[in-house]
Amino acid sequence: MSKNSSIETDVVVVGYGLAGAISAITAHDAGAKVLLVEKLPAPGGNSLLAGGAISWSKNIEDGMNYLRALSGGRVEEASIEFMAKGMAGIPDYIQNLADAVGAVSVEMDTPFVFYPFPGRDSFRLTRVLGFKDQEDVRDAFQIADYRKRKDSTRRGGLRLMNMIFRHVEQRNIEVMLSTSAKRLIPNSEGRMVKVIAEKGNQEIVIKANKAVILACGGFEFSDWLLKQYCEIQPLYGTGCKGCTGDGILMSQKAGAALWHMWLIHGSYGFKFPEFDYAFRIPFGGALNPKEPVKVAWILVNKSGERFMNECPPFVQGAYRDMESMNCDYLSTSSGLPEFSNIPCYMIFDEDGRKQGPIAFPLAVLPEDEYKWSEDN
Repeated sequence: MSKNSSIETDVVVVGYGLAGAISAITAHDAGAKVLLVEKLPAPGGNSLLAGGAISWSKNIEDGMNYLRALSGGRVEEASIEFMAKGMAGIPDYIQNLADAVGAVSVEMDTPFVFYPFPGRDSFRLTRVLGFKDQEDVRDAFQIADYRKRKDSTRRGGLRLMNMIFRHVEQRNIEVMLSTSAKRLIPNSEGRMVKVIAEKGNQEIVIKANKAVILACGGFEFSDWLLKQYCEIQPLYGTGCKGCTGDGILMSQKAGAALWHMWLIHGSYGFKFPEFDYAFRIPFGGALNPKEPVKVAWILVNKSGERFMNECPPFVQGAYRDMESMNCDYLSTSSGLPEFSNIPCYMIFDEDGRKQGPIAFPLAVLPEDEYKWSEDN
């Protein structure tokens, strides 16, 4: 490393996705001088690749009932209440953000997106369509069901983040790209007062007079962390390759406690040696039972047995069907415990091949993008 450089600010936000950007905007509007630090050469992270739908509840009580069921008894009541109150205020908050930069948003009643838990009926989604001077936004008003618009969800995250990018730029919030946060430095009272970061071959000491906010994603691209916290193996990341658990490791070293480290939200798909990220199947999230998805394949395990519904209502929980482990070492081919359904095999006929792509690559950086052919 070359000689240190030093920066002083009020609030340092590590990670320029949706969570980091909203944190930076909020801190700025409260009067703080803010620095946004992002390890990749472009902002957005997984927020760019998401559907861009923001969920909220029409009332706090229903929101609490739903979140209480969702948490499975692992979250204390105060946190559930705090989150439910915040979710009830989302529509006005997003509308104010949209109005300030000329964006257009739409409210959607899509109950199938939410789990069938108490309080679900009060939940809605808000999406950002784009900006008022854009042709695709004007076209959107001519279609009654927003979901039927071409590429309505796959560009949703980009639309949302474009609105947020405008807010960051309007406020002249300082942004440092290609800058990796490495360590947190506490003072004698245990409060984090400095962030040690790297940009190129230079080490940067960032002094935070008020706060350090970590919004730097999960650990799906850290093979070591995946092996420590998740029993099911192998796991591969899709999307933003910047999610290597940096914030988790920094927090641990600073004495933070962790929770929910075992919890996965992921679909199934493919890993090809020439790519360092996985390709998932083409649909993800929750599926509308009134508009069934055409699935061209079945999955079979190493024994040639079909073992799951290949198209469950909540596809990103499909990994649970692959968690089954055979611990009878006398019956496994290796003499060791093995996952019964990993690897598995996808089977389809010629009509299935022509039906549409079986893989959906997701990448943030242009050099990582790949387009799977429509006819496989």
